[in-house]
Amino acid sequence: MDEDNKSLTGPLLPLTLIAITAIFFLLSQLSNIRQVSSSMTWQNDRGDKQIKKLEELQATLDKNIHSNRPTVAQSEQLQKRFQEMMKDLDDLRRGGDKDAERIIKGYGIQVNDGAPADDKKEPEKKKEP
Repeated sequence: MDEDNKSLTGPLLPLTLIAITAIFFLLSQLSNIRQVSSSMTWQNDRGDKQIKKLEELQATLDKNIHSNRPTVAQSEQLQKRFQEMMKDLDDLRRGGDKDAERIIKGYGIQVNDGAPADDKKEPEKKKEP
């Protein structure tokens, strides 16, 4: 009888240990799945919050750009008038006005005769003879 009991427990013991190990493995996998699911939910929530914040910032930027357009237009107009005034002052200096020459030299004003350089133009290539 002892021999029959030993022969029954002999194959059952390793199978039982393998089954218990498999159950622990599956339980640990389920735990990992829950943890990964929780992490992905957190990341998704953070991503949604960041997208919402980015949309708010984009709306604020668009509003600021729109509200600053009059100021930029005024600044461009003032710059154009100032450049015209400096060209007129340079014309007076070239006409022999001593006060205009003294102002230009005193403040180190340099007036460019040509139109402003266009950044989109390609530099001209020199032709070799």
